Amino acid sequence: MTTPRHSRPFGLLTAALRLGAGAALVCVLSQGVAAQDNDDDGVLPVNGSGSVNDGSKPGSSGGSGNEAVTTQSDVLVAGELQDELDPARATLQIQSGQGDSELVTDAAAEDATFVADPPQIAAGDVGAGPALQASGQLHLHEGLQARFVPAQLASKSVALLVLGKDGPTLQAELSGATQPELVIPLGQAEAIDLVKLAATAAKYADVLPGYHATVVFVSVQAGEFHVAAVRARTEGGPLDVIVR
Repeated sequence: MTTPRHSRPFGLLTAALRLGAGAALVCVLSQGVAAQDNDDDGVLPVNGSGSVNDGSKPGSSGGSGNEAVTTQSDVLVAGELQDELDPARATLQIQSGQGDSELVTDAAAEDATFVADPPQIAAGDVGAGPALQASGQLHLHEGLQARFVPAQLASKSVALLVLGKDGPTLQAELSGATQPELVIPLGQAEAIDLVKLAATAAKYADVLPGYHATVVFVSVQAGEFHVAAVRARTEGGPLDVIVR
């Protein structure tokens, strides 16, 4: 029995559609519990408990890696804390599976949960735990909880799901320099569970090797556009992140 000439491309399209549907379902259903906001200013409350350690506190690495950090709940970031969170931009909210987490900056890249590139980051503590705004790679270590949260101060915020082949950088994809395989509008941007997104993409490692799913948030506030994105590959590995 001969195989029809177009069966392979058709099979890839079907698999891509299934991956798109699965990833879109994750985006819709994995919003999680939002931080409590008791006013109507559209900005999530900031907890002043000091959940970001810039290396100057006792027990921190002080820029020489994380050899002095002993608390398992610490979230290590290879990056330099240079700013506070901007509510008009998307954030990464990260917690370990050990309970309350503290975000420790200036960690060694080989030990870090998030490796910033460029190294400058903004960070703070929102109601749901420590959060950061930066570009780089997120390593989903075992037990980690991570959410991609859209801008909390925006007159309009939408989300897109983009499926494409690996190769071009996430920056190139956002600039429009690449041709995606599939683009799915998701409507209003909502927080998504990155662990579930990565797991959904990994299910297609055999049928769609070398592919990725990218969630893009686009928001506007006071006439300024902000774009943020996170990419999960079918073959696994760290997630690519851009927040700008």
